[in-house]
Amino acid sequence: MISPHHRMDRDHCVEVHYENIYPIDHQNDATCTGCLTSENKIFKEYDYLSILHRPKYSVYAINPELPIITERNDSLSILPDSYNYTGRALYPSDIKIFRFLICNF
Repeated sequence: MISPHHRMDRDHCVEVHYENIYPIDHQNDATCTGCLTSENKIFKEYDYLSILHRPKYSVYAINPELPIITERNDSLSILPDSYNYTGRALYPSDIKIFRFLICNF
């Protein structure tokens, strides 16, 4: 699945803490060449709130009490803390991703 944290330009927006991710899982956070790039007009903005975005914390982390991904901008604190999807909804960017996948794969 293509998610915002797979974007080639994601490192401008978020920092992945590979030191807290088991090496076997590093590929789950790798960037994808040509996927959801800001050069593609429908994916211009980075969507921190996408239901597809990795949360800050994971029970699968080396230390679940430390984040696996954080916002680069310290004034932002908008990434979800966990995979609890209760009360969350699809964002417009999620729908764009699904449409992109359906039409291109």
